[in-house]
Amino acid sequence: MGHHVMSRIGLVLMVMAAWVMVSAQNLGCDSPIYCPGPLLDAVQRAKIYKDSKTFVDKPTTKPLSQVLSAFNALGPNPSAAAIKTFVDQNFGPEGTETEPVVPRDWKPSPAFLSSIKDGNLREWGQIVHSIWKNLTRDFKTETANCTECVSSLLPAKHTFVVPGGRFREFYYWDSYFVMEGLILSEMFETSQDIIENQMDFIDKYGFVPNGARIYYLNRSQPPMLTQMVDLYITATKNTSSLARWLPLLDKEYQFWQKNRTVTVKGQDGKDYLLNRFDVTNQQPRPESWNEDLITVEGGNITGDAAKALYADLATAAESGWDFSSRWENNPTNNSDAQGNLRRLVTRQIIPVDLNSLLYANEQSLQKLHTMAGNRDQAMLYKRESTKRRLGMWEVFWDDREGNFMDFNLTSGKRSIVQTPAGYWPLWSGVALEDPRGKPTDRCTDLMRPFSDLDSVLKRFPGGIPTTFFNTGLQWDLPNSWPPLAFITMRALQRTITALPSQNCTTNSVNSLKTTLQSAAQQYITSAFCSWRETGGRLANLPPTNTTAKDDGNMFEKFDATKVGGAGSGGEYEVQDGFGWTNGVAIWTLKEFGDVLKAESCTVGQKQGQTDNKQTSAGRRRVGVPRWAVVLKGLMQTVGL
Repeated sequence: MGHHVMSRIGLVLMVMAAWVMVSAQNLGCDSPIYCPGPLLDAVQRAKIYKDSKTFVDKPTTKPLSQVLSAFNALGPNPSAAAIKTFVDQNFGPEGTETEPVVPRDWKPSPAFLSSIKDGNLREWGQIVHSIWKNLTRDFKTETANCTECVSSLLPAKHTFVVPGGRFREFYYWDSYFVMEGLILSEMFETSQDIIENQMDFIDKYGFVPNGARIYYLNRSQPPMLTQMVDLYITATKNTSSLARWLPLLDKEYQFWQKNRTVTVKGQDGKDYLLNRFDVTNQQPRPESWNEDLITVEGGNITGDAAKALYADLATAAESGWDFSSRWENNPTNNSDAQGNLRRLVTRQIIPVDLNSLLYANEQSLQKLHTMAGNRDQAMLYKRESTKRRLGMWEVFWDDREGNFMDFNLTSGKRSIVQTPAGYWPLWSGVALEDPRGKPTDRCTDLMRPFSDLDSVLKRFPGGIPTTFFNTGLQWDLPNSWPPLAFITMRALQRTITALPSQNCTTNSVNSLKTTLQSAAQQYITSAFCSWRETGGRLANLPPTNTTAKDDGNMFEKFDATKVGGAGSGGEYEVQDGFGWTNGVAIWTLKEFGDVLKAESCTVGQKQGQTDNKQTSAGRRRVGVPRWAVVLKGLMQTVGL
């Protein structure tokens, strides 16, 4: 008996030793089950689940040591059937570490509903508001399995809101767009809980991970927490937690400054310190293990090239845009998703949206430290934001495009991929003042990024497309994403406010107001019609699809080419729920409820056909960006 026990201990130690060697290459993740190692590799390669995330979200039903012993007992090269039996006998259902809860601060009729004039939209807004009850979770402090059982979930002390679908944990940048809706739903306690959970993560890990899973501990996501705090305090005037929060926000800011910066030469020949996404990683992502193996091993990519591609895949996930032609060197309009993934150079792209966000954070931290009486710290952030604004104008601003563009370190040039990321400098305020001292027409410069937006809205009735490259990747054509719709609308609002001070004409202001109203109506129509198409019904409006089995879905992304269509592409099926979609919908209903209409849903029908009499792809109009002309030619080619 003693010899048998010693043998089991030896086997466990062997697995642990193998895992330690591999996990050293995957910083932050330290589980012999859920992080890169022999067990994870064997289970994922067996392909017993369609989605790699399924396995890593399963908690064990037995103590860790027993699970490792059972795995060792399989011996070398176990069959897929043997691995499935091992998983079935040692792991429970995914998502059972949390439990649904009705938010303690949910109320049936928040004030924002009264601002919605259209009766059908008001009824729908009430339904969207009610979905928060389906997405709110608590972490189970006592596991239902055993005291020494383990899971991949990072414990949270407070209530949180999940996106929905396969996303059973909370995610970093999603939470900001969720909070935009929660604040208007008057769920201030839930909003504070979300902030507190992320503050706890900074306190423990030094940053906010991509999501609340151990396998996300080697990367973050766009750092939205400072904006969440600003949003919360502006809405509630509650500064009671500011003394605890500010040092942690400073700590997160330092994480990005110490680990995610690069020196870039500006158009003036001077060096500027800017930020990029940059993940240290040499293995497939645990939650997308087989998907990454197909990309790397399936492309016969080995050695240092394989390590670099694994790092670029994880870095794209850190950006939130996983994946997109935006992260390629020379993107092309093709639907070879795997070929496009193999061309990723994410770490070589300096993103305009990340730097816009950090500028906004510096501005907010200056304001919050001033509120707290920390004058020296406030002045530090003022200096940092001033330096960043100049660096962004020198590196990202493109006079020919009339917009801010990502910068490619490999080519030493600005990117050719035009995306709504270019609206982030207008959202953050970077674009509102040119610090270079050059004699320019500021009114024209502020209007130029929106010069063809009306045309895009007409040609893409389902939403603003993420890019104009159709690559098979989900952050490309034909998909339209709620966070980008929100940023576009807020950028328009902020620009409209700034125009009078630049001596812009009333016609210019009214023109952007019309564009803004169109963008708001388009977003609501997309969300509303896709909800009706999937079974959603109102008192006076039946579903548009009478065969739908659901009672209305809120999708994470939409098909830009048609009204009411769900998005597509990427590593997983389109998800419903959906946290940020709901948050942006509630915000849009509140901001524009006096003019929005519940439009008829011609679901699935492509609209906004190209007018063949319009300017051809070979000619440019003065003031129209190159991407707009290319877009017209592309749409004629694909028949939009």
